[in-house]
Amino acid sequence: MGSPRASIHYPKSLGEFQVWFLTNADCLDYLKWLRWPSGIICPACGHLGG
Repeated sequence: MGSPRASIHYPKSLGEFQVWFLTNADCLDYLKWLRWPSGIICPACGHLGG
């Protein structure tokens, strides 16, 4: 999906927010994607982790 972009990858309304984040796990997955859009990569060795 690439790097997050405003107005595309963020909920535009409270209703959309509630649909996107039905559970805490949904929210955590989204926050993980925002922080590491290409996956978690070790800064020392470049190993892709999870």
